[in-house]
Amino acid sequence: MSTPIKYIGRSARDYYGKTLFEILCQLKGFGVGRMVIRESTHFKYSEPSYYIVKDVVPKMSDNTRRSGYAMMDFTFRGVPMGVKKICSGYKPDWRLVAKHEEEQIKKNDAPVRDKRIAPSTTKFPPLMEKMILRDLEKMGKEVTTAPVLKISIRQTDFNYVVQDSNLSTS
Repeated sequence: MSTPIKYIGRSARDYYGKTLFEILCQLKGFGVGRMVIRESTHFKYSEPSYYIVKDVVPKMSDNTRRSGYAMMDFTFRGVPMGVKKICSGYKPDWRLVAKHEEEQIKKNDAPVRDKRIAPSTTKFPPLMEKMILRDLEKMGKEVTTAPVLKISIRQTDFNYVVQDSNLSTS
């Protein structure tokens, strides 16, 4: 009787393809104007995520064709993000989109995502709340309400959360 195989660590399911520069170095004009996708984001979301090649500077002294940089017009989950410098060209999960498939990918028929509303404050964990109340009593301060923890959410291009100052979790 053999022991079952136990896999440890993250699976490499997203990395089946070519590196960005392996693809672009084989195209005329380094593929400027063509569409490429990353398999890791293409299958993760229902909205289309793709890149349109604007400028490519591969490191030609690299025999593995994994280094360099590319400026690409990036669309993430159907929202145009503008021209970005791509630093993940070395990952082997890029795919060149055929010209007849480009319009189908650009067509955004996925529903528009609503912004999520997050509270601006929340309660402390019970033990921490008791410790804070004890410390306030030691300092001689009168406590009339339970202490609350202020929440701050970092706003980025990929974050669809809005904070409501009137909303708090009880």
